[in-house]
Amino acid sequence: EPPARRPAVIFEANGQRVALLTDAVHGHIDAVIQQIERPAGLARWITGATVLDDGRPALLMDLASVV
Repeated sequence: EPPARRPAVIFEANGQRVALLTDAVHGHIDAVIQQIERPAGLARWITGATVLDDGRPALLMDLASVV
């Protein structure tokens, strides 16, 4: 049986093209992001958060730090 197909986000980091596999891609949004002081213990790949139009929070990832 062939492996299941999964969506990927493709980006460039440190001069390399990288594919990040994901469970789903739900489109894109325009978000206002304000820089804040980084809390202690926060994973290095989380750069912040925003509140979606429906009130749900969404984490923002620094994709280059995942590589």
